[in-house]
Amino acid sequence: MNIIVNSIFVHDQEKALAFYTEKLGFVKKEDVPVGKHRWLTLVSPDDLEGTELLLEPDEHPAAKDYQRRIFAEGIPATMFGVADLEKEYSRLLEKGVEFTLKPTKAGEVTIAVFNDTCGNLIQIIQKQCRKACLIKNIKTRFSHYSAITQPLSSFKTFRFSFGCAFTVCSLASASSLGGASSDEQADKRNSSAILNDRNFCMRQTSINQSLV
Repeated sequence: MNIIVNSIFVHDQEKALAFYTEKLGFVKKEDVPVGKHRWLTLVSPDDLEGTELLLEPDEHPAAKDYQRRIFAEGIPATMFGVADLEKEYSRLLEKGVEFTLKPTKAGEVTIAVFNDTCGNLIQIIQKQCRKACLIKNIKTRFSHYSAITQPLSSFKTFRFSFGCAFTVCSLASASSLGGASSDEQADKRNSSAILNDRNFCMRQTSINQSLV
């Protein structure tokens, strides 16, 4: 089962079409006459076959009441994702979009809210990069082994099954242990064995797959 259409109520379909295409940058997908209104949908220019946004007339009294109430309470009608919220905020300001909430950190996301001039508040959100989350998680996991993983001198890149590459530190190879005392060499070999242990790597894979 897939989500193929999401809808928002608008006061004026033509005005909404202009705002969502000219200011926000969406692309018109469907425009079919339905009585005195239209089946009017938009898609992201980055995903022309993706989920459609239906600009639905708020003519029904229940629709008008719902739209008016959530707007009065400051509740966004829907949410759009952006890669760089600060950049998008600046771009929309230049186009005259009115924001009711400037970019604000909320945990691991950043949000902002604007008025679409058609009866709705719209929230935009930037999520923390998945890769950054994975790196942060791996660093946290590896910190538990800090007592046995010093000094660090090289980097290896691992690519797990979900296809996200990231870099973790590994110990110098056994060939670089020359000059160290026998105890130091033993400690480094033991540490290297732990970091290269297949079961350990598989556990890290399982942990981080849950984040995707």
